[in-house]
Amino acid sequence: MFSKVKNLFKSEAEEAKTDDLDPLQYAAAVLLFEVAAVDGHIGEDEESLIEAILVEEFNFSPDEAAPLLEAAKLRAQTSVQLLPAVRAINDNYSDANKEHLFELLWRVVLADGTREDYESVLLRRLAGLLYVSDKASGIARRRATNKLETS
Repeated sequence: MFSKVKNLFKSEAEEAKTDDLDPLQYAAAVLLFEVAAVDGHIGEDEESLIEAILVEEFNFSPDEAAPLLEAAKLRAQTSVQLLPAVRAINDNYSDANKEHLFELLWRVVLADGTREDYESVLLRRLAGLLYVSDKASGIARRRATNKLETS
């Protein structure tokens, strides 16, 4: 209920920022920022990694990624609602795409070199909401760990 009331007061500028964005790219970016923000702040290393992921995954230049980055970061900092992003992902991503998204989420969690309990809890919750098995999440975590170690 609170989120509905909050959305009524969303500024036109904020709404205009998301109107031009691809809804699936926006949903994925929001989840990446939600994972980064779960500890109360988004570190520079996490934000840089998310920008690199958006550039790599969506074939953007850094300038093209900037509006998506800004809108998703704002959404993650001002809203606690995951369901719109989860619904967009569930309705449009294949199981393989969800598992790849999970690898990206794990990369963000592991970017600062530590894994907090609340980060693990959020990813476990997202796994349930996105119908990603524990096994697939574990495999995604190992792939993310390996990618971070080799880069």
